[in-house]
Amino acid sequence: MDKRRIDGLDFLRGLAILFMVFFHNFQFYEGDLNAVADSLTGNPIAQIIEFISRWASLFAIISCYVHAVQIANRYQLKKGIFCQILKEAVITGLWLIILEHLLGALFSRPNQGGGIYDFDQGPTHHSIITSWIATGTFHLPTFYSLVYAVGALNLMGWSLIFSTLILGLLFYKNGIQRSIRNISILFGIAVSILLISPPLIDLLRPLWVDAMKQNNVSLALFYGFFVGDAHPMLPFFGYALFGSIFGIATAAEIPRKKMVLFGSTTGLIGIGLGIIGYIHNGTPPVAHILRTVAPQTMWLQIGCMILLMTAVYFVHFAPKRSIGTVIFHSVFFRRFGLISLTMYMLEGFFSTLLKRLVDIVVPGWASNMPAVVIFSFSTIIVYWQILKRWEKIDFKYSADWLTTKIIGVTTGHKSAKMHIRTILYSSRTYPECKS
Repeated sequence: MDKRRIDGLDFLRGLAILFMVFFHNFQFYEGDLNAVADSLTGNPIAQIIEFISRWASLFAIISCYVHAVQIANRYQLKKGIFCQILKEAVITGLWLIILEHLLGALFSRPNQGGGIYDFDQGPTHHSIITSWIATGTFHLPTFYSLVYAVGALNLMGWSLIFSTLILGLLFYKNGIQRSIRNISILFGIAVSILLISPPLIDLLRPLWVDAMKQNNVSLALFYGFFVGDAHPMLPFFGYALFGSIFGIATAAEIPRKKMVLFGSTTGLIGIGLGIIGYIHNGTPPVAHILRTVAPQTMWLQIGCMILLMTAVYFVHFAPKRSIGTVIFHSVFFRRFGLISLTMYMLEGFFSTLLKRLVDIVVPGWASNMPAVVIFSFSTIIVYWQILKRWEKIDFKYSADWLTTKIIGVTTGHKSAKMHIRTILYSSRTYPECKS
């Protein structure tokens, strides 16, 4: 049973958050963002950047990785009461879904596209607070952004709930001891989801769009759960289950040579399928960037993400200090990772506030794309300085802190997650969870 904190996952959370902050600020460009994106489609570097910008599903993989470690450890300690574990997962999952809707109502940036419209097209979707800062005018959220949009927190919430159900069945009657069987079953389910996703997306997405056009809310919610914009269950729940696979392996301390062979083989196959897909089908149109991923992108994404999880596993079980442990122990990246929920919720609000301040000093700057890029880098520096000071009180009153408190009170399951300074600066590792 392995209960050490997995630095590599905190590192990846932080890295993903920084990418999110950087690319989301491009929305401040006051020109034709769609035209800029189209003009860059032939640029290999721009294509790589566009590919990385669609990686919010990595958060679901990381969440299910950690969650599987927690559940497996509790079963190994004979504290695995399934009803209690499922209750905690449901409360946590529903809380994340509620936060996603609060984000859409209060803090999301003004944006266009999604649903019946392509990228950067259609009416502008507003939130109450951030849009007021951005425009100086009070706006109510659109029905689409408040009800139909499917964000990364929705995906994380539902993935935690459904992965818990699957793990509960696998661990039933001492099934926790059959790690290879459990991993094989999860692998089969995950790959099956990936295989059926492209045809189901082609079938269901037009039905989702038609249901929204006809104002059939219940039917639109049903279809949107599977194929809505931009992080539905298909294919991303398949991604999340790969996190569960590595979580089970970590808790069971499966030899890293075996997991590296499994992860590298699976990851490279995914990348190979993605490359073949890009060769035959080309790059998905920029107009569809808000949709759930195209098949070629899906395979390339999951292949790369599996390789990242393999690297995390390899470094976590390294017998001695290495360059990998030094990189994954980076305080700068892990600091952002430890407050990733707050950053996800509020980066649009704070970036918009910073943008308004810059507007006062340099009017019209956002019509220049290089200036927007410089602004994106500058906001990261500002956040870094804020977090360095905030960590001194363990990110108290952040969304991460509040979530830990609420879940602790409602489930009775305490966590050491918000012992920020201990986690960041100690030379030794700490438990991923308190059992």
